[in-house]
Amino acid sequence: MKRDNSIPAQSDQMLELCKALWKDYQASNVDYESLQIESYTRKFEVIKFPKSLIAPILLKRTEPTIDDAKSLRVEINMYARKQRHFNSDEFKAEREADKLEEKEAIAILKKKGYRVMKRTIAYIDL
Repeated sequence: MKRDNSIPAQSDQMLELCKALWKDYQASNVDYESLQIESYTRKFEVIKFPKSLIAPILLKRTEPTIDDAKSLRVEINMYARKQRHFNSDEFKAEREADKLEEKEAIAILKKKGYRVMKRTIAYIDL
């Protein structure tokens, strides 16, 4: 099956996004703190992702290559997969079970006379 040359492939779009961001960053048109990824992702029709994933490409001395774009795509996919797992019902049920186990453990320790402190900040003067 031949690809229609009028519509760039996703890797081509990702490469163009990387190049545009890199050029703007090198020209000091954008800085990392105020970088808005959404405008670039809309322009190049790429899925929205956290700007921390593009940071290694921005810091490169040379223009991004197709390999950089492919590795960014892999990083974005891993991030999306992790987010799906984190928000899944199974994972939420697992977290609730962990909380219940923690409460049970605290109750057992308190029955034995222990003091249980949570979220305690200790300051040490040297």
